[in-house]
Amino acid sequence: MKTHIVLARGVMPVGKNKVPMAQLRELLTTAGFKSVRTYIASGNVLLDSNLPEATIARCVHDVIHTHIGPDLAVLVRTAAELKAAWTKNPFANGSPNHVLIYFFAKPVPENFLKEVVAPGGEKVAVRGREVYVHYPVDIGHSKLRLPKVAKEATARNINTITKLLEISDGHA
Repeated sequence: MKTHIVLARGVMPVGKNKVPMAQLRELLTTAGFKSVRTYIASGNVLLDSNLPEATIARCVHDVIHTHIGPDLAVLVRTAAELKAAWTKNPFANGSPNHVLIYFFAKPVPENFLKEVVAPGGEKVAVRGREVYVHYPVDIGHSKLRLPKVAKEATARNINTITKLLEISDGHA
């Protein structure tokens, strides 16, 4: 059985996209997933399954939408895929809380970088199904504009990814 990392887009600790992690762990265990664990209240789930990525994503989406409420995009990576994405980070010298990886379900369109507007010196790189962004100063005040397709992705900073790898026994 493989360990999968499930990344739900837009989960917030409070408000309309709140997903109680204890409830989600219980629901996913009832749905048949093994070793379900979560990391912080922002939509990070680790679970063991032999199901294909798309099936896991659909099931987690449906469980959240049916039993908790929010209609969230859900992306899935194996622990090995997450480790590979972490390893391919072209901004490894950047502060881990200023580097985000955006995860897509499909390969990123070839014209993605042509549509990026980075007035604050942000750097953007594409690697397969991931987009890497280095925010040199402050993510919260960045004027970076990514193409509309980025709304299909969910992002995590390097600190969060490192912790997810540690939890999955990936040992980043």
